Amino acid sequence: MKPDRILFPIDLAKCPLDVLPLLNNLAGRSDASVILLHVVHLNILAPDNRIYQEHWREARRLLERLAENYVNPLVDVRLRVRVGNPFDEIVREAREQQVQFILVPTFASSFWRRLLAPLARRVAERLAADAPCPVFALRAKTPFNCEERWGSEKDVPDSVRRNSKRQSPLTSSLAVLQSN
Repeated sequence: MKPDRILFPIDLAKCPLDVLPLLNNLAGRSDASVILLHVVHLNILAPDNRIYQEHWREARRLLERLAENYVNPLVDVRLRVRVGNPFDEIVREAREQQVQFILVPTFASSFWRRLLAPLARRVAERLAADAPCPVFALRAKTPFNCEERWGSEKDVPDSVRRNSKRQSPLTSSLAVLQSN
């Protein structure tokens, strides 16, 4: 099966940089387009849409930076930000975009999470049961917090934003891994 579209949902607070080379390789070999999806999920009822719009813009900016620095420039990348429940929005995106499969990065569970796991199924497990296409869970080892490392757009001066130079994905990955 040669995929046309691959959905790669990302939590920007735990970005799986070590999984991105596999995604690049898979998409590059099959000429598939990759959909990087982040779901903005707020556990509050916002008084107005401005809060959702700010989170949406910030997530979009971080996805753009992630794609620019870590996704092979030859890969067709589509950036998507949705607002809502992560599980529901991932399934909705997969249906709407008619993706061939979903690559879901997972991280090792802590002792407490494993202890409480029977109480709450994780998103990857729910996706495997309910998604309209195959779901592949990839174990990621090093979470990279895009929000914390790159800060919000308000924290970056305009001069720095305009003069920032693009690094190659390999150079960026090595710099991030060496700084940890």
